Amino acid sequence: MTREIVTDGVHIPDPVKQWDYWVLWDFQVKQPRAPWKAGHCYKTEWKQDGDVDPRTDYSQAKAAADLGASLLHEHYGFPDDPPEKVGPTLLLPHEGPDTPGPDVADPSLLFIDYDDVIVDGEIPGEVWDVAAEIGGPLFVSRSYFDSDKDKAGLHQLARGTLPGSVTTVNAEFGTRGHIEIYYRSRMTGFTWEHVRGTPTDELPEATDAVASVVDTYANPTTKRRASIDPDEQAERTPLEDLTPPEELADMNTTDDMDDVFSAIKHVTASDIRLRSGLTEELGVRKSYNPSWEHSDSGTRLGYDRINGNETWIYRAANQPVDALQVVAREEGITRDVTRYPSGGAFWKAVEALRSRGATIPYYEGNNGTHPDYLRLFEDTDDEEDQRRKALRAMRASNRQ
Repeated sequence: MTREIVTDGVHIPDPVKQWDYWVLWDFQVKQPRAPWKAGHCYKTEWKQDGDVDPRTDYSQAKAAADLGASLLHEHYGFPDDPPEKVGPTLLLPHEGPDTPGPDVADPSLLFIDYDDVIVDGEIPGEVWDVAAEIGGPLFVSRSYFDSDKDKAGLHQLARGTLPGSVTTVNAEFGTRGHIEIYYRSRMTGFTWEHVRGTPTDELPEATDAVASVVDTYANPTTKRRASIDPDEQAERTPLEDLTPPEELADMNTTDDMDDVFSAIKHVTASDIRLRSGLTEELGVRKSYNPSWEHSDSGTRLGYDRINGNETWIYRAANQPVDALQVVAREEGITRDVTRYPSGGAFWKAVEALRSRGATIPYYEGNNGTHPDYLRLFEDTDDEEDQRRKALRAMRASNRQ
């Protein structure tokens, strides 16, 4: 069973006009433009601990959009030729005092993104049922008007909180497409082309509906996080007393595991080669299309400065990860990027990280007999290299 999608014109719900979350976008790249603040229409920086906040109120964003791309280009130039179209859209804030809720009386604004669900103007019945249960107004995405794409998406607005310690939802439907749910740190790309048969201005409280989506469709990691009370969750303990990078640079081997962990934590986005394609880069902030899964937005894997420290982040679960976790997932050593590799998988991932360009000292272990020091985790098809590995292993066993 499918449901036909019919639009009935442009409409922006009145409730979202109250928030000062507005920026311009060009209906192509989901990056904010803020001529009222930057004095131009180049892509504008925004990050968790940055000083730049490109957002404004709705009236100013609408006035800028109403000028049209050509007139904007004359006075607030785009980096190249002006785009065909510009429009106002929402930039959900980073966590902080300007994020509404979560509170029973003032729940967060929720952005629900349905990717690859429209084919030949119709969506599966299960997608329509989920959207109806959430209950907010629906809008077709830009891909709906792109003749080069054989699939399109929907965007929806509602209000509510996510269950437990879940901060984002990313889940596959049983028929086709997937659903993503965000309440913060997200650049949207609304066309505001309204889907007939859905509310226009009502933003319902959808907390229970979102919890049902998590329970029905989410992966085990998200379901596990949904059961954790965020008020009782212990704070992440940072790795203290890292070995300084300048000391690690001249360290080929070590008998201290802290040196290995420190080297891993120091690996930045510019240090290694990734299979995941770079899709966005704005200063420190980078976005990648993960090599191990489909991401329509191409931003599911990120690298950014958060709370003063540069870190990798898997945005589907809004969870910080490190370079070892990313490379382990790319190599197929692990099946979940949010789980840290252990045992032999850890050392295979360390060797894979070295092969991508990271400098990590070899761990000697007891009397220089650890498999990492003996290069036993190196992946090689060369028979001579394999013979040498076997010989090193045999000699090490005699020293133990």
